[in-house]
Amino acid sequence: MSGTGIRPTALDALHGIDARAKLVFLAVFMLVVLHASTPALVGICVAVALVLAGAVRLDVRTVRAVLLPLAPILVFTAVMQVASIQEGDAAFRLGGLAVTWSALAATGRMVACLFALVLASVSFMKCTAVQDLLSMLRWLLSPLRRLGVRTDAFVLSLSVAMGFAPVLVGEFRRLRMAQQARLASFDGRLRDRVQAYARLFAPLLHSSFEHADNLADAFLARGFSCAPVPSTLHPGRFGAREILCLAASAALVGIAFI
Repeated sequence: MSGTGIRPTALDALHGIDARAKLVFLAVFMLVVLHASTPALVGICVAVALVLAGAVRLDVRTVRAVLLPLAPILVFTAVMQVASIQEGDAAFRLGGLAVTWSALAATGRMVACLFALVLASVSFMKCTAVQDLLSMLRWLLSPLRRLGVRTDAFVLSLSVAMGFAPVLVGEFRRLRMAQQARLASFDGRLRDRVQAYARLFAPLLHSSFEHADNLADAFLARGFSCAPVPSTLHPGRFGAREILCLAASAALVGIAFI
């Protein structure tokens, strides 16, 4: 990178860390967040999550898109906490229900912990490529290989399914635009919309089978299943960055449980 005059960013550095080390850090972080009961520990967890989000340049729109579906569950849990925690001094009253300072503290801790978990999880996904995730899954399932389980075939099927979903979405949009160009309408009553979308099913199914046949021919041409263990372009190795990541995990455990 230095020869080209381009400085490596924090996101590049996080991308370069082995996915197994990042998974260990994420698992430890989640354990610490779920164990956090003091304001100091909750603040440390939120600070670590914010640092990770800043390192991967996580934007507000992405965080909002992840948190928005969780809002009803969060509101319901907060209401249940306020209703169940009645000991202590009352901060204010809502009708006949007393909202105590203890309930507000518990609700605030819950919101902060959920915020930290979401930030850390989304940051992990942003700094980890799909191929690294699949390699990590293959490593996690490797003990089953001794029992005769075809873990590599499962991981390959999962990778194909993950890569095939965007292709189907793009094909569906292309077919819908083609139908709209022929003055087909996808608005109106529910029955009319269902019938309009049903007309896309046959060409979409034909296109899906065509893509699947081409993909199968590509696998056969590359000799899939001839080798017992598939090779990788960049085999995972533990270096200084991975050791630093594991050391940070150990530091979190020390802060939380010691």
